[in-house]
Amino acid sequence: MALAARNLPTAPLSPVLERRETLGIAELALNNALFDHTSDAISLSTPEGVILDVNRRWETIRGIPRRQQIGQHIREFAAAGSEEANTESYLRALDGSIESPIVPIAAADGVRIYMEFSTAVIPAGSGHVVLSIGRDVTGVVLARQQVEASERKYRLLIENVPDIVWLATLDGKVLFMSPKVQAVCGFSAADLVEAPASFWFDRIHPSERAGVQREFAQLATDGGYEAEYRWQRKDGAWIWIHAQAVDALEQDGSVVAAGPFNDITTRKHLEDQVRQSQKMEAIGRLTGGVAHDFNNLLAIILGNGRLLIDDLAEQDPRREDVDAILEAGNRAAALTRQLLMFSRHQVIRPECLDLNTIVRGVDKMLRRIIGEDVELCLRLADHAGSVMADAGEIEQVIMNLVVNARDAMPRGGQLTIDTTNVTLDAEYAELHPDVTAGRYVVLSVTDTGCGMDHEVKRRAFEPFFTTKDKANGTGLGLATCYGIVRGCHGHISVDSEVGVGSVFKVYLPLNECQPNGRVRSETPEDAHGTESILLIEDDDQLRKTIRRVLESLGYTVIGANGSAEAIEYCEGHPDHLDLVLSDMVMPGMSGPETVEYIRQRRPSAKVLFMSGYSDHAVFRDRSAQAHVNFIQKPFMPQDLAIKLRQVLDSPVTAQPPSS
Repeated sequence: MALAARNLPTAPLSPVLERRETLGIAELALNNALFDHTSDAISLSTPEGVILDVNRRWETIRGIPRRQQIGQHIREFAAAGSEEANTESYLRALDGSIESPIVPIAAADGVRIYMEFSTAVIPAGSGHVVLSIGRDVTGVVLARQQVEASERKYRLLIENVPDIVWLATLDGKVLFMSPKVQAVCGFSAADLVEAPASFWFDRIHPSERAGVQREFAQLATDGGYEAEYRWQRKDGAWIWIHAQAVDALEQDGSVVAAGPFNDITTRKHLEDQVRQSQKMEAIGRLTGGVAHDFNNLLAIILGNGRLLIDDLAEQDPRREDVDAILEAGNRAAALTRQLLMFSRHQVIRPECLDLNTIVRGVDKMLRRIIGEDVELCLRLADHAGSVMADAGEIEQVIMNLVVNARDAMPRGGQLTIDTTNVTLDAEYAELHPDVTAGRYVVLSVTDTGCGMDHEVKRRAFEPFFTTKDKANGTGLGLATCYGIVRGCHGHISVDSEVGVGSVFKVYLPLNECQPNGRVRSETPEDAHGTESILLIEDDDQLRKTIRRVLESLGYTVIGANGSAEAIEYCEGHPDHLDLVLSDMVMPGMSGPETVEYIRQRRPSAKVLFMSGYSDHAVFRDRSAQAHVNFIQKPFMPQDLAIKLRQVLDSPVTAQPPSS
């Protein structure tokens, strides 16, 4: 369409207007009604960016009269603080290097308007001018900016939430995974998106795979999905995953599930430890319920067996039968003792110990146990530190760990015992609920045996769990170690790999006490005596057996069938008493209550308690145990004889426990 020419001013022209006149382009455009009344912003400029003319729309946008804009540079059109790259794009469009740039323009009221420009180069005389048509695309730009801001916000949210966000089809094809998946699963988000549909399900533990697939496929029907299962990482390790689907979306005609999942491996391990502790506590309660009566029976068997064999000549063929009875009784007693130790119902005598001294003390015994095909190496730290524990218990821990290591090396190998000290920090304690942060003395037992897989290692300290045959294992060795160490407020751990070996570490709290350098008490040469003893035992057979033992040692014995007879004797007989030997658990008044009553009338009498098991406070309070004379049932006659002499010959009278 031809543009009507417009009357030009007759006054002398400025250099710019002279150029417009020379080029002849102004008369072509300025009189066109469309030029002034269109909603687009139209401008004429030189290739260098100098404005030759603008229409009225530019006046509206900029709030500057049109003639004042003539002669300005195109840079003055851009909004203050706008992106420099956008302005440069417009300049490049003037020479045809780029099409349709979007430039932010400052309106008269300061509001930023985004203009999309189309440009055309028009020949004019010996040169050319640039025709620029700008269209207001502010709404589109702002909408796009809002979408981009929303995308940035949700991307930041997805990338920083603890859970991993996923999108998948119901056949398992992964459509999206948040980037954190690589830290948890070992695979990148791209790896999982590019993998076939079955890839995720194929890495679920076989025992849980079918159930997870079935529930996931029913997500659209059930309206939701939640599952916990084991999944194999890229490095082969198994982790526990808790997955949810919060919605079922329609995408391209198919149902797509979306939701979060997270790694709950640590939580599962903690739950296993809690269940293990509860299981041990239940076994402990069961053990305590039968131990007292069972140990009474064993005390009768062992006591009468010892008395019987002492009356037989060395050549008597019946000695072999009695020896078999005593051996069986001792094995039963050891089994009961292990049960009590692991359940922390065994009476102990804590004292300040040096672990190195304990290890050296059992060195020869350990070498006889492991045999010649196993090399024993001791690596004891110069200053490992002292601990407060029962010497016999610590010896049993070492013995059980060494026997366990020997059994793991049927073809021989190397066994190493180390001592050192470490500090366990709060982070370690948080991951192990049975650990208190602090300084510990560590006893390590390392073997080069067959090792354990994950499942065996997880159940290693479980009572009655064993990988040995019935003839060689009761499943109480490591459980006993666990009970002893926990009773010392310590911690025991195992690290093992199949075909490589195992490392058991016992952590005992470091104590600033000074060891006395003695592990066991001296045994008196003469265990006989002539003192008077009040024997209080409610089991008739056991009382008769103990009485025979005491009388055979030369003591004067007064027997009482429980607390009532004992009190009645003391009130009716003012005779001197050297010692009261009393059971802890009896009908009516307990042993401690009975003895407390008797000592009010016989303050010089010494006291020795005996029991197979008791839930009395003295057994739960280690500090109180140190001040109570006690012998554990079942005991051999010689053990009772030795303990009696220790109490009777002691210059200090131990006080009975408070009732």
